[in-house]
Amino acid sequence: MSDEAPRPPDGPEKTASGFPWDLALQALGVGASLAAWIAVVGGAKVWARLESAEIPATQTLSTLPRELLIVECLQTLLVPILLGVAAALVVLLLRRVWSPSPARFSSASWRRRPSRTRRGSRAPA
Repeated sequence: MSDEAPRPPDGPEKTASGFPWDLALQALGVGASLAAWIAVVGGAKVWARLESAEIPATQTLSTLPRELLIVECLQTLLVPILLGVAAALVVLLLRRVWSPSPARFSSASWRRRPSRTRRGSRAPA
């Protein structure tokens, strides 16, 4: 068994072509799930309006285009979405600025330093 701990990956893994497919697929998944969530929230908002107007919501919602539901939701959630994106960018930038250098804290650098005992004397080798 080796003494070295497994190292975290340095970044997105690249295939032979050099393109980080896993990162691209994650971004595509985030975009698709966000669009679906926006359509659901827009549908809920329109549903509530139709119910309050005593219009049959089920039949009416099925005939409305999805673009209308997306527009309704974006009118409601645009500011919270932008605030969330801004907060995520701030956290990302702060982590890059204040993160410790991996070279400083690697296990090999700790082994090179001499171990010390009490009062600064060297431990027997």
